[in-house]
Amino acid sequence: MFIKEKKFCFFMDNEILPKARTAIILIRGKDVLLGEMKNGIEKDMWVFPWWNMESNHNYYDNLFKGLWEDLGSGFRCTNVFMPYSDRKNPAAIVEDIFPEERYITSFHRGVLTLEKWSILGVKNKERYKRFNWFKFSDLEQYLDYSNTSFFQSKEDKTHPIIPYPLSQSIKNLLQQEYNPFENLDIPETLKTKSC
Repeated sequence: MFIKEKKFCFFMDNEILPKARTAIILIRGKDVLLGEMKNGIEKDMWVFPWWNMESNHNYYDNLFKGLWEDLGSGFRCTNVFMPYSDRKNPAAIVEDIFPEERYITSFHRGVLTLEKWSILGVKNKERYKRFNWFKFSDLEQYLDYSNTSFFQSKEDKTHPIIPYPLSQSIKNLLQQEYNPFENLDIPETLKTKSC
């Protein structure tokens, strides 16, 4: 057994022990928020915002701490409501295996309650290139990467930027036929949680 260069991935009998991370599917209407990674194993890929799980934080605090650190342009965690069903248990879990790393990703959902907030900035410029909203129902068409010219020609008013390529986590989630809009228990009067 050895530790690989400050990444703290432990190798035992050619098996990589998984790291835990949490991700948030931030919902606005029928759209979800994706960010394009700037570095790391998912460099240049579109992801749901995610963070490594910190031992001194619960899922809920970890998600809001990460959102606050990564998003700019007037974003406030007080404008995000987490459905009651997601507060104790993840909405979905996937296993993501990369050549040198392995993750267990727990997904939670958050609903943006501030309708006018649509201009996205990047607060954490070391981690992300940009953020944008996408129709969740459109993501499945990007699983087939055989025709890359399709993605290059799709940059138009309806799709200002295309989430291509998608991260392994999103592909795994889509293969489970997960729909973040199902069982979304939100009261009529949204209550928010501050970070």
